[in-house]
Amino acid sequence: MSELGGWSRDELARLASVVVGDEGEPGFYAVAGSHIYGFAADDSDVDLRGFHVADAARYLLLDQPAEQLSADPERAATSTAAADVDVVSYELRTFATHLARANFTTLELVFDGLVVADEQPADLDALRSLVEERLPLDVPSQYVGMARHQYERSVAASTVSERPSAKEYLYGVRGLLAAHYVAEERTIESDVRVLSDAVLGDTGVVDTLVAAKRGERELDGDVASDAERLMGELLETAPVDEDDSRVDKADYRAALDEWMLGVRGVEWG
Repeated sequence: MSELGGWSRDELARLASVVVGDEGEPGFYAVAGSHIYGFAADDSDVDLRGFHVADAARYLLLDQPAEQLSADPERAATSTAAADVDVVSYELRTFATHLARANFTTLELVFDGLVVADEQPADLDALRSLVEERLPLDVPSQYVGMARHQYERSVAASTVSERPSAKEYLYGVRGLLAAHYVAEERTIESDVRVLSDAVLGDTGVVDTLVAAKRGERELDGDVASDAERLMGELLETAPVDEDDSRVDKADYRAALDEWMLGVRGVEWG
């Protein structure tokens, strides 16, 4: 199956347009999730994410635009063998709010998403530049927080008879590798194998986990031990400062405001 789960880019763009309907103009859409993490299987859902642009004047009304629109549409007639698609379209302001919070899933979408629709490519280029100039922000802390939760929920609480799945290990390992990567390289990378090679100089553990996840195989004890050891080491050396959560984002927020106004075609002041 293709990197887009058997769908064409045009088909996915049409699905996004249908979900938005008359709520605004479709903007930017890309496939995220396991398809950019490097461990999608043939039956993995296609996570289609992006933003639409509502009429700015609607924010002056009592009934403001919906923050997000979502749907799990039926498979297209031409894609009966394709994977299921989950579509979420954020209104531009909500999308920018996620960016302002340095939400790593949104940043991964912008930097690494498999683009299916981009009405104004220059706007996205400008967005990537303004974000990259300010990284790492508090992105490492967010990655580590997610991975630590995954570790405590799945790994620390596991038993010999009930080990975490390869998928659970991969999410934790990927998050920790990404935390180290963005702190060191000051850019966003989503693919677990690229991350492992860059941070560790080796992909052995993640290669084994990906193969097990795609083959839906249970992990043997040695593989699980290697994954747990790696997560423990990455947590111990995690690039998180005590003041990380108080990163000054005033300049970043101002730049996002300016970018958002430009996308809307609105002059301010």
